[in-house]
Amino acid sequence: MIIPGALRRDAAKVVILMTDGKSSDSVEEPAGLLKDAGVTVFTVGIQNADRNELRKIASDPVEEHMLYAQDFHQLGSLSRKLSRRLCITASEPPQPAKQRAKSEFEDVSVMMMTMTMMMMMMMMIIQFIFEKIFKPRDLIVSEPSHNSLRLTWTPATGKVTGYHVLFDSLSTPGQAAPEDQRQIVLDASKSTVLVTDLKPNTKYFFTILAVYADVLGEPATVKGKTSEFTLLKFTLLDRYTHTQTHTFALSC
Repeated sequence: MIIPGALRRDAAKVVILMTDGKSSDSVEEPAGLLKDAGVTVFTVGIQNADRNELRKIASDPVEEHMLYAQDFHQLGSLSRKLSRRLCITASEPPQPAKQRAKSEFEDVSVMMMTMTMMMMMMMMIIQFIFEKIFKPRDLIVSEPSHNSLRLTWTPATGKVTGYHVLFDSLSTPGQAAPEDQRQIVLDASKSTVLVTDLKPNTKYFFTILAVYADVLGEPATVKGKTSEFTLLKFTLLDRYTHTQTHTFALSC
């Protein structure tokens, strides 16, 4: 809480607002109260966050106190940038508080208490957000036949809702052929798939992406090649006359 005399005068006071949406009421007055109380305000927007609101809330200069990520997976690198700026803020003299009426400081105190309670409730969510997210890895191509290949991988981390497996054949120079591109959609419990209806003796380029809610994770890729098409012919002979009775073929 921001109460005169309750905090160390030499300690920097910092608030970090993280949001992926838009406020339902005005943000300028509460943000102004915080800043006038000597609080440095950082804003972190994700995906659908209102950037204009983030600018109004953030301390000056805004470009140093407002950060934005296109999706939750960018927060890993964004957190390092935020950490550096927090260290700089902590090393500087604290912002002086402007003189305001006592009731206004009480409003700030109530607001800070509410924000503290919200932050405690969101600790698990924040821990997940800044958890290092690993894409599918250790990709292996096995069980090659003339028309199929099996893909196996170590699952991605985080709250994966599914996987998209994209694949297409490679031309002679090693370039993908867009007209052959296909996709397989799998649920999150899968970490292997048998890809069928492939061409014999053909190289394929596979891309696996983990799905998080409505966002696709980083791609993991691997190449594989089907075996040649081998046709085995069999002829049945009559055991007594040694004449041909039937001919059939098997592919492998």
